[in-house]
Amino acid sequence: MKSNPLTRRRLLPFAVPLVAALALAGCSASGTGKSDGPVTITLATETRFGKTSAYQDIIDKFNKSNQQGITVRLQEIPTDSYSQTIRTQFQAGSAPDVVWGSPGTGSGNSLGVFAKAGQLVDLSKESWATATVPKSAHDLYYEGAALTAVPVDIAPISEVINSTAFGSTGIKPASTFAELLKQCTAVPASGGTSLFGLAGAQSSNTGLAALQLAASRVYAAQPDWNAKRSAGKVTFAGSSGWKSTLEAFVKMKDSGCFQPGSEGGSPETVTPVFASGKILSIFAPAGIASQLAQLAPSATISVAALPGVKASDTFLFASPTNALAINAAGKHIDAAKALLKFWTEPQNLDAFAKANGNLSLTTVLNGSHVPDQYASLEPYLTNPERNAPLPNLLWPNASVYDALGTGVQGLLTGQTTVSQVLQSMDAAWG
Repeated sequence: MKSNPLTRRRLLPFAVPLVAALALAGCSASGTGKSDGPVTITLATETRFGKTSAYQDIIDKFNKSNQQGITVRLQEIPTDSYSQTIRTQFQAGSAPDVVWGSPGTGSGNSLGVFAKAGQLVDLSKESWATATVPKSAHDLYYEGAALTAVPVDIAPISEVINSTAFGSTGIKPASTFAELLKQCTAVPASGGTSLFGLAGAQSSNTGLAALQLAASRVYAAQPDWNAKRSAGKVTFAGSSGWKSTLEAFVKMKDSGCFQPGSEGGSPETVTPVFASGKILSIFAPAGIASQLAQLAPSATISVAALPGVKASDTFLFASPTNALAINAAGKHIDAAKALLKFWTEPQNLDAFAKANGNLSLTTVLNGSHVPDQYASLEPYLTNPERNAPLPNLLWPNASVYDALGTGVQGLLTGQTTVSQVLQSMDAAWG
């Protein structure tokens, strides 16, 4: 295979060794943000399903075990306002010591925006930090030679399915797109059930649905598509793969794949129906399965890859999407480094991923066994030809993804066309 920017970012197989048995040491003498005596630092993250227990668990463990007089406080910000709140805080000089976000520049929570502005601490001199970044994800986490954040887990992007509800309808997740469309037509007749739940009022969810369709139609065949777009060799509007992607979404809508009123759906309205079994699957990061299982304790919640046109086309996005970075203007940079160093100890990465429902970086970096919860995704996770990071993380700005998400909303309501959506994405790429 020819080398190109996207294939170099492929996540599996993983050849980067993890520095084993990292021990929490004293604060580095960086000189910047150094404090004497007890200090309290803040880590900000978005709230998901009303809680962020995975983050709090590691923070509690750090607060209990550390001997350096450092206390960490978790600041939870509602998902729909997180991005704007953090940007406002950085502009005002009041950002938290440690911030959660996504690597790169293509999402609303992109840390790359702050990295380009010089607002994040360079961690490239810290061996514990460089050891946690898979070689394949290098370009997502480095701004030039500067390491601007550290990943904390790997998030496969999949269908999250209510297996118990699937069983009651007598079907199983489709292996081809044509089979999926037939199921969309058949399932409602079995008792008012929908094959998919869609939070259509949330552009990030409609955008994610489109990306999952693009996985097999664009990136499976052209893993270097983003690089070609950056070089001006292709466009969204001129891409048959992207046209096919959005046409596939329209076919799903027309086949009744989504729940009634999906254009007004939100996570708050979709998840209870999913838990009840009246929605069989949703577009979501696979890690949400563990949280949904708590809402439906009598049901089996699992994951599956969204099928391609052919089974052999099926392609999975799996990304080191959750990242933590240090505010360069913070008063306690050494304390923030101590927290992140603790976080990247193998046992803490494992515990965090398990609590967050994602794949541990230690599994990624050591190439060890894929957990049972991801058994259905193993053929994709272990094959470098069938997985890659989310492509929008590498887009030049968040506006491109916004144009995709809002454009798909327009397709859902019939207020826009496939050509118009693709043209808007090209305009946003700029």
